Amino acid sequence: MVLGSACCNHHHDNDRLSEEQRVALATMSPEQRTSLIQKHRALGKGLIVAGVGTFAGVCGGLWNSVGAGALGVGMGAATGLWVAAWRGPLRYAKLVDQVHRDQLKASTFGGNMDNNEPIPHLNNDGDDDVGNNKSTEGMDHSAA
Repeated sequence: MVLGSACCNHHHDNDRLSEEQRVALATMSPEQRTSLIQKHRALGKGLIVAGVGTFAGVCGGLWNSVGAGALGVGMGAATGLWVAAWRGPLRYAKLVDQVHRDQLKASTFGGNMDNNEPIPHLNNDGDDDVGNNKSTEGMDHSAA
């Protein structure tokens, strides 16, 4: 099972999952895929926050030495973390989310989302009260 981050698969395009990864994700339960997406999103957000902290720390630490040049040094230090978040866990979470959505569509609608058929309604019994959720069962229909 190959579920590593997409940025680590140098022999694959970073915008796509390998067939092995797609199969592994498809065999997971929806809850497992959701957990994997949340984990990678949290990791990406953590890298972004670490980048903000790095920016602030480097700027604050160097401000007395180099003045406004500390802003450039702080940006340079933080950019690596921001790019790593975007290219790694956030992109992987997006790719897993796409597989997750595809799996949900396939399981919910029999795999055919482009057939323009109406979504079945619980009260779709073919009469004129379709969709209003009014049941006339058990009511007295005699004229008063």
